[in-house]
Amino acid sequence: MALARPVVRAGARVGSGLLRRLLPVHPGRGGDGGARFRRAAGLRQRRGDRGVGQVPVNEKKDKTPVGTIAPRQVVLRSRCATAEELADLYAWRATEHGFLFENPKDYPVGTEVRLYVQLADGQTAISGRGIVASAPEGSKLGFVIRFRSMSAQSKSLLETMRARQAPPRTESAAPADAGLERSLRRMVLVSGDSAVRPAPARRGKGRAGPIIGIDLGTTNTCCAVVKGGRPLVIPSRRGHNTVPSVVALSTVGEVLVGQAARAQMEINPERTIYGSKRLIGRPFASPVVRQVRDRFHYRIVEGPRREAAVQIGERQFSLEEVSSKILEEVRAIAQDYLGTTVERAVITVPANYNENQRQAVCRAGELAGLQVERIVNEPTAAALAYGYNRQIDQKVLIYDLGGGTFDASVLNLYGNVYEVVATGGDTFLGGLDFDSQLADWVLNQFQQSLGRLPQMERVSFLRVLQGAEFAKIALSNAGTARVHLPFIGTLDGKPVALDQTVSREVLEELCRPLVARTLQVCDEVLARARLDHAGIDQILLVGAQTRMPLVWRMIQEHFGKEPLKGVHPDESVALGAALLAESLDKLDAVVLIDVLPMSIGVGVPGSAFRRILEAGTPLPASRTFGLFTFQDNQQEMVLPVFQGEGANTDDNEFLGAVHMTGIPPGPAEKRMIEVTFSLSPECLLTVSARDREGAALCEVIMSTRETPAELRKQLGLAEAPAAALSPTSPPAPARAECPSPEPGPAPARRATPPSATPATPSPRRSREPAPEPGKKSLLRRLLPRWLWPK
Repeated sequence: MALARPVVRAGARVGSGLLRRLLPVHPGRGGDGGARFRRAAGLRQRRGDRGVGQVPVNEKKDKTPVGTIAPRQVVLRSRCATAEELADLYAWRATEHGFLFENPKDYPVGTEVRLYVQLADGQTAISGRGIVASAPEGSKLGFVIRFRSMSAQSKSLLETMRARQAPPRTESAAPADAGLERSLRRMVLVSGDSAVRPAPARRGKGRAGPIIGIDLGTTNTCCAVVKGGRPLVIPSRRGHNTVPSVVALSTVGEVLVGQAARAQMEINPERTIYGSKRLIGRPFASPVVRQVRDRFHYRIVEGPRREAAVQIGERQFSLEEVSSKILEEVRAIAQDYLGTTVERAVITVPANYNENQRQAVCRAGELAGLQVERIVNEPTAAALAYGYNRQIDQKVLIYDLGGGTFDASVLNLYGNVYEVVATGGDTFLGGLDFDSQLADWVLNQFQQSLGRLPQMERVSFLRVLQGAEFAKIALSNAGTARVHLPFIGTLDGKPVALDQTVSREVLEELCRPLVARTLQVCDEVLARARLDHAGIDQILLVGAQTRMPLVWRMIQEHFGKEPLKGVHPDESVALGAALLAESLDKLDAVVLIDVLPMSIGVGVPGSAFRRILEAGTPLPASRTFGLFTFQDNQQEMVLPVFQGEGANTDDNEFLGAVHMTGIPPGPAEKRMIEVTFSLSPECLLTVSARDREGAALCEVIMSTRETPAELRKQLGLAEAPAAALSPTSPPAPARAECPSPEPGPAPARRATPPSATPATPSPRRSREPAPEPGKKSLLRRLLPRWLWPK
């Protein structure tokens, strides 16, 4: 299988934000940037695309021509299955100078190449920048791509291939056909820290048929498809462009989805599930769930896998199942619209979703009968809808304020390449919070007018919230709006009605702090991207809440430029997902380079959180670290994994416990297990372990069934003294600290209702005594030096 003919654009400029973050030495700013980083790649040249001119080379300084021919952007699509195939078949092409190739006619010496290689499933495998140069004497081929900068995933490729080089083989040294010398037939994805990892395979069994793009929103879900080369939103059964993300269980046991579920919300609030996107994939013991579970009208309980679930009568629904019902409805609508079976989809998620939440969305898609081809961040999808086929070169800020979440991302757009430079967000800031602000004000005014608040049932408060939402929407185009709710409650046994007029000035005064919070997140994202306000070319608004005039005005005042018009705030994410879905089966697919939104690490004694993969790491990525066994013939280890930016584990999200079994027997302190955390381009975590000495694979299970407290009890950290762990004791799991399940105080930016506040102080706040010397010594044997407790 040969590579597709690449798309080459002479003179195209590729943004260097990713390269600046990856390279400790910048090419052109001192240091041996070209000699330290190498690339392995094979290109199939496109004839007729030549450079304009060439600058003479100073051979004394560098054999590689510098600043010569106009740069060429090359995007190729490979059909590589694994990294092992490339390493075995083409190791002889690797040299200390780069990677050998032939045919300089299309790429003369001195041509600057900016290369992006995609795998068969559309993921970016290789990215970097290099110069075509003459190969060293004695090389099999006459030319080499000498890379001056490359991604971290490509950095170790030459070392890996050179390590596998063998004496020339008479059968494989010559190509099987003439085209093989002009291109590699397969490419490889290499994870960091010299760990070679196969390219992520597509899920499912490779189903055929159309692929739809789905924006699974907190309040509404939108679906789109590409027909005739144009992305189109698929209308709902009632002609709307979105489907309410609401699921209900009627009193007779019928499951209602979408408009039908939302229509009966007022009369059946405790059996109607809304806003499930905020809690999907979170453990029931999570501080976030504890903080907000009493704000919903339905019961949030602990599921069979210790996850947050919903109890309606005698039935219990996981939040994955709730989302799958919404996806089933969207899939049925798409099938009716297209007249064919739909089994494949690209689904979007907030950029700030953690790994568990992304996995939960994947499982929801599978429950709905969909093969989830890709999980893509919502801001990235919106940028794709804006820049697709426009051949622009811009730095864009995506401001995504939806119904329940806020995301901000900075992207470099150049041609078909969409590079995320930095991202951030708040999964509990959206249009629902704007509604709550206005609803609280309306109720306060109602109470003042009557002298006291009348007796109201739960459904009455839901009616006030809906009335506030309608007034908020109306105030986007009018100066005043009326909230009129008859028979809202009773006062002294008599029914009373709520009738309140709201002005736009009042609404804006109430919501100004919320918009200011979004701008604070934007500034944090820009700081991580090392940009100021002037460094942004365009500001793209996404999400229905951005229709509010206050949002538009405050963004313009804050950044000194007007946000971009012409992109539909409700539909752009779904349209971008559809465009990405359509490109997955094409050879000239778009290139998405995303980053890790929040750090992933492990817990150590004293509730400390040690990062393994830092936030902002370009994806895909991996990190390998070593753990020593501390007992003779130890066969098990357990390692708690968290995600977040807090210094302590109780400030971060507990992802699960890594159980490593099948460790080969060996003496204590001499048997090292190499643990690798690998992230796919979709930010999905895979953990693997290998015995360094014998290279035997250990069995690894990422379990989320235990709560942090149960894991701590299982490991015996709080009760078992270190002296009890003698060499004669039976093998036990390696010990590492987990946080208490008790939630810490609510974040300052979000008020916690009295019912959600623990009645007694959290044991975590009282802090446990420092680890005993014996226990600290034990953990120093367990963890690598850079993870040692202080």
